[in-house]
Amino acid sequence: MKMRRLLARSHAWLHLHAAHFNGSGGPPRLAPAHQRQSTHQHPAKLPKKGKGRANVDAIKNCGNQWQRALSLLKGFKASNKATTAVCDAAIIVCARARQFDAALVILNDMISTGPPPGLVSFSAAITACARSGHSTRAIELLREMASRGITPSVVSYNSAISACAGGGQWRRARQLLDTMQAEGIKPDLISYNSALRACRGQPQETLALLSEMEDHGFTPDVVSYTEAMRAASTEQSDAPLRLFKEMVGRGIAPSVVCFGVLIDACARIGQWEKADQFLRDMDKYSLHPDRICFNAAINACEKGGQSAIAVALLREMQDRDVAPDVISYNASISACAKDPKEPHWTAVSLLREMLANRIRPNVITFNAAISACARTGEWSMALSLLNEMKERGLAPDVISYNAAISACGKGGKWQRALGILKSMNENGGGAQPDVISYSAAISACQGALQGVNHAQQLLRDMDKKGIAPNIISYNAALSVCHKTGACEPALDLLNEMQLRGLSPDKISFNAVIQVLDRERRFGDAVHVLKEARSQGHYSTVWASPKAVDLHGCPAAVARAVIYELFHDLRTGVKQPLPTITIVTGKGTQTLRGQARKFFLELHGPVITEIKDNPGIFVLPESSLREWLAAGQDEGGPNAKT
Repeated sequence: MKMRRLLARSHAWLHLHAAHFNGSGGPPRLAPAHQRQSTHQHPAKLPKKGKGRANVDAIKNCGNQWQRALSLLKGFKASNKATTAVCDAAIIVCARARQFDAALVILNDMISTGPPPGLVSFSAAITACARSGHSTRAIELLREMASRGITPSVVSYNSAISACAGGGQWRRARQLLDTMQAEGIKPDLISYNSALRACRGQPQETLALLSEMEDHGFTPDVVSYTEAMRAASTEQSDAPLRLFKEMVGRGIAPSVVCFGVLIDACARIGQWEKADQFLRDMDKYSLHPDRICFNAAINACEKGGQSAIAVALLREMQDRDVAPDVISYNASISACAKDPKEPHWTAVSLLREMLANRIRPNVITFNAAISACARTGEWSMALSLLNEMKERGLAPDVISYNAAISACGKGGKWQRALGILKSMNENGGGAQPDVISYSAAISACQGALQGVNHAQQLLRDMDKKGIAPNIISYNAALSVCHKTGACEPALDLLNEMQLRGLSPDKISFNAVIQVLDRERRFGDAVHVLKEARSQGHYSTVWASPKAVDLHGCPAAVARAVIYELFHDLRTGVKQPLPTITIVTGKGTQTLRGQARKFFLELHGPVITEIKDNPGIFVLPESSLREWLAAGQDEGGPNAKT
């Protein structure tokens, strides 16, 4: 039978607790079908008075103390006082305590030996499954009661729908809602609210269900809108904000829970300003933000890069006597870790504050603090935090180690960075290095005299471990080549990454052009520039045949562009000769001085400067003709190809 299947995975529990029911050491078993008492009866009703009612009350008064309830039930069974109502009360206590195994054992015992279960028995058992997140068992119980001639009630269906909501099974919840109506059982507001809760992450289904409940004569309440807002909350949808506006427009007052969901929705779509504003709006409704509301607002600020506001919200929590928890501190520390303007000690001091307030930090806390140190190259503090994690019984994960490697790399301690990577490889069952670990270690090799050799070896090690290098890995290695002036390895790496099927990005090409420029190999730099342009990069440099826009280009790329321009003019590629405008940019980003210097170095044509716009040079056609007629050496005396 289905009840056997329901209990198939509960044998261990049954062996431990069966003595509460039958006094034996083994699990209760289903009686043969012909020995079972009939369950074709009316729903069990609680006695109105007398000893029977007192027995029911005794169990109900157990609250969440399910083991005490089982002990009382055992005594009532021994004295033949275990009526259906008494057993139902015990199932309800187990449901309240989220002990679905215990609830199912009581129900099974009722089916096997009596008293016969009724509507309340099955409904309470379904509720127990729902509260424990066992939707499949809840639905099987719903079918079981129907097969025994007990018509499920709206409460039975609501509990089953709630079970589906707990497991995010929105299709099942929708089917149960349709089945109710097909069976002539009218859903109520709780039915729809539970179904809405099941639709999390399904904005379209949520809105359709909200419309359907109104079509069936139900006016959504604050719970309906809150569940709909929660269900419709995704990183792409602003539906929760629209639903909130609709709810308030209908005169439905929001709750604290509603605001918590709304503020969290703002965090998901990156609207930190609105998250903060909604937190302020709670005062209009005489509502006091709770920890969930504050945490959601701090999280929104963390995602929006607003570390100062995140920390201010943390302080506001404390001023309002809302005790921050580990989530509050983690979001605040993470916000500080990501803010380039925030010193590392801000994040570390928040960690110390947590400890002073007896809030136990977790791995996420330490990872955020170590990441703050990594951003500023505070390698000593990063390693200290890594060791502190271990001392506090926390196992560093790959994020912890990666942040520490990065901190050492940015702090110029490449040996320590490689040492951490080595320890990860020797870690056995602990955190194993990933592509980020190796990429950070490769980047750290910029500080080594033999950095290129180390970087190339790390790339080979990645292959041996089955970790495929990505564009970040190669860019890190190319950056090492740039720092050490290794032209040939840079060209080899550029070729190798393309053979692997990786498309170099602008960072890749910039690094190669820069190392070639450093060694004055301008001709080779032009070849790389042309390859980059063929792949869609630097497309804005040649704004038109008569204009060159160097704005935003690294100086090495700008020199390669100018070198290419002079080459094309000398070889007749640009015909007829135009008047050429060169944009060098303005302010701190201008390349005006470097461009002028390079023109002189290459013995280029005479340039005309625009007084009203110092960010622009002009090469008049007449100047170009004079330059070409003079037959100046194209590359200049110091240029290499």
